[in-house]
Amino acid sequence: MARLAFELSELSVLLVEDDSFARELEMTALHTIGIDTVTVAPSGEDGLLALESGGPFDLIVSDWNMRRFDGLQLLEIVRSRWPSLAFLMATNNEGLDQIGQAMDAGVDGYLIKPFSLEKLREMIQLALVTRRTISKSGKQKASPVTRVAGNDTTHVLENALAVVSDHLDRGTTPDSLDGCTPDTLALISDTARRLSEQLTWFIQSLEAADDLQLKIIQSHVDCIRAIQSGRADLLEHETRNAIFDGLNLAIDMVPR
Repeated sequence: MARLAFELSELSVLLVEDDSFARELEMTALHTIGIDTVTVAPSGEDGLLALESGGPFDLIVSDWNMRRFDGLQLLEIVRSRWPSLAFLMATNNEGLDQIGQAMDAGVDGYLIKPFSLEKLREMIQLALVTRRTISKSGKQKASPVTRVAGNDTTHVLENALAVVSDHLDRGTTPDSLDGCTPDTLALISDTARRLSEQLTWFIQSLEAADDLQLKIIQSHVDCIRAIQSGRADLLEHETRNAIFDGLNLAIDMVPR
C-alpha cells in the first residue's frame, strides 16, 4: 500500500489566484518545492471550470479574496462536489474570524501571505494528510478512539489520546492573537512547529495507516490548528507537556 508521506513531484495542483503578480510568485514557489504539474486558474470561476473539465487534482491552492467568486465560495462547492480533494487557502487576511470560517467550510490548511517555501511545503503536506484522514474516516472531525480487539496496548493508547482530546475540546472559541507579546507568539510558533515535526516523522514511518494511527494524525492536525489559532489554554507549560507526552505515548504504542 502507498505511504502516507506525499511525494510532491507526483502531485497535480490547481492554483487559483486572480492577482497576476501573486500568481506568478506562487506558481514559481510550487515549482521550486518540487511540484511539476500546476494548472493555473486566474479566477474562482476559472478554477471551477478547471475542476469540471480537467484534473484529476490532488490539491487546490486558492486565494481567498477574489472578485465576484472568492476562495470561500470555491471551497464550499469543492466540499459538496469533490469531498476528497485537499484544499489549501492562501490570503493576506489573518483574522481569527476568517480562519474559523474557512475551517467550518472544510479547509485543510491556511497560508498567510507572504509565506516561506518551508511553510508552503509544510502546509501542503498537512492539507493532504488532513484530507486523507477525513476521507478514510468518513468524518470531518476525529471521533473518540475505539478499542481494537486483541491489542493489549489499546487502553493505554486510548488514555493518551483522551488527554489530547480533553485539551482540544475545552472551549471552542480561540483567544485573540491581538496584543500577544513576542514571547507568546514565539511560543505559539515553536509549539506548532514541534508538533508538525512530530507529525511528519510519524507519517513518514508508516507504510499504511489503521484507524488508531489515523486518529493520532488527526489529533496532531487539530492540535496544530488550535495552537496556531491562539488557544491560550494550550500554551501553558503543563498543558503543552501533557499534549506532547500524550502524542508521543500514542505514537510509541502503535505497532509499526
